[in-house]
Amino acid sequence: MVCAVQHRPSRPPLQPVWRWLLIAAGWLCVGLAAAGVVLPLLPTTPFLLLAAACFSRSSERFYRWLLNNRHFGPLLLQWRENRSVSLRSKRVAQVMLVVTFGSTCMWFVPNDIARVVLAVFGLTMFVIVSRLRVADPADVAATCDELCGADASRHSTDAVCSARAKTLPHTELSAR
Repeated sequence: MVCAVQHRPSRPPLQPVWRWLLIAAGWLCVGLAAAGVVLPLLPTTPFLLLAAACFSRSSERFYRWLLNNRHFGPLLLQWRENRSVSLRSKRVAQVMLVVTFGSTCMWFVPNDIARVVLAVFGLTMFVIVSRLRVADPADVAATCDELCGADASRHSTDAVCSARAKTLPHTELSAR
């Protein structure tokens, strides 16, 4: 077994149409998040959080897959358990915001009013990212111990247990 995620209380079942719409929206968000890994203007984290929200309401199987994904699971588990991001993620996001919004305002937007609107939006995004809590190593270790138990060192987990390993194995989550 791998690090367990607390089992959520069950919700009333959705109507099939809503369930399939949420599943489709979740996969669209996963695709956009994957594209955001390589495209600098497309954010990864918001799309992952949206995908997790869609899947948590529509498909337990896809939700567990997303949390167990070796690329996306660490970010989601760290956010879910600590409401924090890694310092590296925060700095990369800040630099990308400055570079992309700054260059767009300087070279690609000819209208002064549009530049101001874009600059205000970029500054707002920068402030929001700057206010995100940075993961404290003690919080990460405590979360790992809580999720994985005292023998967490034998698990190959993610950013939640980053001191111990790099990836989360593709196995089923236990229902603790």
